[in-house]
Amino acid sequence: MKLDLTKHLSDGPGRRNSHDDYQMKKVEQKYTVLPEFKIFKTNYGEYEVLHCEPIELKLTNSGSNKLHIAGEVHLTLGIPCDRCLSDVSCPICFEISNDLDFGDSDNKEDMEDLPFVDGHIIDIDEMLYPEIFMNLPSKVLCKDDCKGICRECGKNLNQGECGCDTFVADPRMAVINDVFKNFRNN
Repeated sequence: MKLDLTKHLSDGPGRRNSHDDYQMKKVEQKYTVLPEFKIFKTNYGEYEVLHCEPIELKLTNSGSNKLHIAGEVHLTLGIPCDRCLSDVSCPICFEISNDLDFGDSDNKEDMEDLPFVDGHIIDIDEMLYPEIFMNLPSKVLCKDDCKGICRECGKNLNQGECGCDTFVADPRMAVINDVFKNFRNN
């Protein structure tokens, strides 16, 4: 979803000119927006957006051609368990707080570096993307005692044993095992 901020800037509502100086009332405008993406894509995978509550964005004039954007985001992504790869519903909640300065020529270069700003139009999905990425959980487990998958056949061990040989030799005994193998071969 894209928002045109033109009416909130220098000639927007709440602005008035006096003879000697420029004055501005702090005007707040609220928007209810809903992200348009259904899949959250990263280099690590694609995660389905299972649920997203409407976002109440508050735009506040904070100076001449300056805006403050604030809001709270609550969404749920389907992320695979790190051990068994089953989908897990992961709630992600965070606050948005961005200050945008459209007036100062020095800041125009900084504004061009923001991927979600195009002139006086902001792309809500692009603004949310890095915030969601930063709030992704570092480890996702379907349950604390998740058994994972079998290294031989790939079966989810939470659903039962697979019957594969799971014996893992102690790596500290590898040298002794090699000696016994050589002894048997001679």
